[in-house]
Amino acid sequence: MPSFFAADGCTVRSSVAPSPGRHEGLSFAYRPCSSLEQAQYADASKGVSRVKAEELAADLIAGHVKEWDLTTRDGNAVPITAQVLLHNVHPEIVGRLFLIVWGTETGDSAGNS
Repeated sequence: MPSFFAADGCTVRSSVAPSPGRHEGLSFAYRPCSSLEQAQYADASKGVSRVKAEELAADLIAGHVKEWDLTTRDGNAVPITAQVLLHNVHPEIVGRLFLIVWGTETGDSAGNS
Protein backbone atom coordinates (compact mmCIF):
# COMPACT_ATOMS: atom_id res chain seq x y z
CA MET A 1 0.00 0.00 0.00
CA PRO A 2 1.42 3.42 -0.89
CA SER A 3 2.32 5.69 1.97
CA PHE A 4 1.36 8.88 0.11
CA PHE A 5 4.41 10.63 1.52
CA ALA A 6 5.44 12.75 -1.47
CA ALA A 7 9.21 12.88 -1.12
CA ASP A 8 11.05 14.25 -4.15
CA GLY A 9 10.67 11.84 -7.01
CA CYS A 10 7.76 9.97 -5.39
CA THR A 11 5.52 8.57 -8.04
CA VAL A 12 2.60 6.29 -7.26
CA ARG A 13 1.45 3.68 -9.75
CA SER A 14 -2.19 2.75 -9.88
CA SER A 15 -4.94 1.63 -12.21
CA VAL A 16 -8.64 1.78 -12.86
CA ALA A 17 -10.04 -1.66 -13.65
CA PRO A 18 -12.05 -2.20 -16.81
CA SER A 19 -15.83 -1.96 -16.54
CA PRO A 20 -17.30 -4.38 -19.09
CA GLY A 21 -19.60 -2.63 -21.52
CA ARG A 22 -18.49 0.79 -20.28
CA HIS A 23 -14.75 1.33 -20.57
CA GLU A 24 -11.39 -0.38 -20.76
CA GLY A 25 -8.98 -0.19 -17.83
CA LEU A 26 -6.24 2.37 -17.40
CA SER A 27 -2.82 2.05 -15.78
CA PHE A 28 -1.02 5.24 -14.81
CA ALA A 29 1.60 6.91 -12.63
CA TYR A 30 0.90 10.08 -10.69
CA ARG A 31 2.04 12.37 -7.90
CA PRO A 32 -0.56 12.80 -5.15
CA CYS A 33 -1.97 16.25 -4.39
CA SER A 34 -0.53 18.03 -1.41
CA SER A 35 -2.85 19.51 1.21
CA LEU A 36 -1.95 22.97 -0.13
CA GLU A 37 -2.98 21.96 -3.66
CA GLN A 38 -6.24 20.58 -2.28
CA ALA A 39 -6.94 23.89 -0.54
CA GLN A 40 -6.06 25.86 -3.68
CA TYR A 41 -8.42 23.71 -5.75
CA ALA A 42 -11.20 24.06 -3.16
CA ASP A 43 -10.80 27.85 -3.17
CA ALA A 44 -10.71 28.06 -6.98
CA SER A 45 -13.79 25.86 -7.43
CA LYS A 46 -15.96 27.61 -4.86
CA GLY A 47 -19.06 29.14 -6.45
CA VAL A 48 -18.08 28.39 -10.06
CA SER A 49 -20.26 26.80 -12.72
CA ARG A 50 -20.30 23.01 -13.10
CA VAL A 51 -18.44 23.41 -16.42
CA LYS A 52 -15.69 25.47 -14.78
CA ALA A 53 -15.47 22.95 -11.92
CA GLU A 54 -14.95 20.12 -14.45
CA GLU A 55 -12.26 22.16 -16.22
CA LEU A 56 -10.47 22.80 -12.91
CA ALA A 57 -10.65 19.11 -12.02
CA ALA A 58 -9.27 18.13 -15.44
CA ASP A 59 -6.41 20.62 -15.03
CA LEU A 60 -5.64 19.14 -11.60
CA ILE A 61 -5.62 15.58 -12.93
CA ALA A 62 -3.50 16.48 -15.99
CA GLY A 63 -0.98 18.20 -13.74
CA HIS A 64 -0.56 15.16 -11.52
CA VAL A 65 -0.80 12.17 -13.87
CA LYS A 66 2.70 11.72 -15.24
CA GLU A 67 2.14 8.76 -17.55
CA TRP A 68 -0.64 6.45 -18.65
CA ASP A 69 -1.22 3.62 -21.08
CA LEU A 70 -4.08 5.29 -22.96
CA THR A 71 -3.73 4.87 -26.72
CA THR A 72 -5.81 5.51 -29.81
CA ARG A 73 -7.35 2.62 -31.72
CA ASP A 74 -4.22 2.78 -33.93
CA GLY A 75 -1.95 2.30 -30.91
CA ASN A 76 -0.68 5.88 -30.73
CA ALA A 77 -0.04 7.34 -27.28
CA VAL A 78 -2.66 9.83 -26.11
CA PRO A 79 -1.26 12.96 -24.43
CA ILE A 80 -2.28 13.71 -20.85
CA THR A 81 -4.15 16.98 -21.16
CA ALA A 82 -7.22 18.56 -19.63
CA GLN A 83 -8.85 18.66 -23.07
CA VAL A 84 -8.37 14.92 -23.57
CA LEU A 85 -9.81 14.25 -20.11
CA LEU A 86 -12.81 16.49 -20.76
CA HIS A 87 -13.63 15.27 -24.26
CA ASN A 88 -12.17 11.80 -24.82
CA VAL A 89 -11.96 9.85 -21.56
CA HIS A 90 -14.95 8.06 -20.05
CA PRO A 91 -16.40 10.19 -17.22
CA GLU A 92 -16.15 7.29 -14.76
CA ILE A 93 -12.40 7.09 -15.35
CA VAL A 94 -12.03 10.87 -14.98
CA GLY A 95 -13.91 10.74 -11.68
CA ARG A 96 -11.77 7.89 -10.39
CA LEU A 97 -8.57 9.65 -11.49
CA PHE A 98 -9.63 12.72 -9.53
CA LEU A 99 -10.28 10.71 -6.36
CA ILE A 100 -6.99 8.84 -6.72
CA VAL A 101 -4.88 11.96 -7.40
CA TRP A 102 -6.71 13.76 -4.57
CA GLY A 103 -5.78 10.93 -2.20
CA THR A 104 -9.28 9.71 -1.35
CA GLU A 105 -8.69 6.29 -2.89
CA THR A 106 -5.74 4.25 -4.12
CA GLY A 107 -7.26 2.78 -7.26
CA ASP A 108 -7.57 -0.87 -8.22
CA SER A 109 -3.86 -1.61 -7.85
CA ALA A 110 -1.21 0.58 -6.36
CA GLY A 111 2.46 0.89 -5.51
CA ASN A 112 5.24 3.41 -5.01
CA SER A 113 8.25 3.78 -7.26
